[in-house]
Amino acid sequence: MKFTITGYLMRILIQCAFEAELKSFISTLPAIEENVHAKRKCLHTKINGHDVYVAFSGIGTTSAGNTTTALCETIHPDCILMCGSAGGLIPGQKTGDLIISNSVIDIDLFSLREFLTGTPYEPCLTDPHTNKPIEREFSPHPLFLEICAATSLPNVTKGIIATSNTFPAPKEAFEQIKRLGCAGIEMESSGVFNAANHYDIPVITIRAISNSLDIDGKDLGTPTDAIERCSERLSEFLLELLARIHDFEPIVVKNVST
Repeated sequence: MKFTITGYLMRILIQCAFEAELKSFISTLPAIEENVHAKRKCLHTKINGHDVYVAFSGIGTTSAGNTTTALCETIHPDCILMCGSAGGLIPGQKTGDLIISNSVIDIDLFSLREFLTGTPYEPCLTDPHTNKPIEREFSPHPLFLEICAATSLPNVTKGIIATSNTFPAPKEAFEQIKRLGCAGIEMESSGVFNAANHYDIPVITIRAISNSLDIDGKDLGTPTDAIERCSERLSEFLLELLARIHDFEPIVVKNVST
C-alpha cells in the first residue's frame, strides 16, 4: 500500500455511458493520459496525488457491467462514481438538476422473484458465484452518500434511481416505478453496482436530469442543449467533490497498516 503524509493514495474511477456526459469535467483535468485496460478506453490523471480514471461504459447494463468488471480487474479502483444523464420522474425537475442515488433499483429484474418462484427456473434466483439471492436493489456506502450529499451546489437532491434497458422506460413497469418513488431513470447503474459488489468496491450514482417523463411514462423530449447542460452540472459537482477527496479515505481504506 502507498501512503503520503495525508494518507492513502486512492484510485478513483468515474464512469459514464458516453463521453459527452463528462466532456466538461474532462476539459478541466490536468495532464490527461489515454490508456487501454482490458480493451477498455480509460483516461487517467492525478489529483492531489490520487489516481483519477474516467471511463466510458457504453449504454445499458450489459456494457456497464462488463466495463466495470474489466476495470475492477485491471486498475483496481477503491471507489466508483457512476455519472451521466437521466430521465426525470418527479414534477418540477429541471434540466441539469442533480440526483445522488440513495438507492438504485434494477427495474428489469425487480419482479423476477414472483414470476420464477415455484417454477423450474427458481434456482436462477440465486447468484451462482455468491450463493446469495440475486440483487435487484443496491445502496451506496452510507458515508459515501453523506460525503456526496454534503455539496453546497444548488438543485441537488438524494433519491431513488431506476435502471432499465428500455428507453425511456418500460411501460408495463411504469406504475411500479412510480410506486417505488423513483426520482430518475437511466440505463447503467444497476450493472455497475452488481459488478463492483463482487469486488467489495463502493459505488454511488450521480445523475443530471436531461429529459422528463409524464405520469404515464411518456418521454416529453430532450432539449437540444440538455447533454451539454448536464455535463456542466456534473463537472461542477465532481470538481467540488474531488476538492474534498481525502474525505473518501474512511470508505476505501480497509485493514491498512503502516
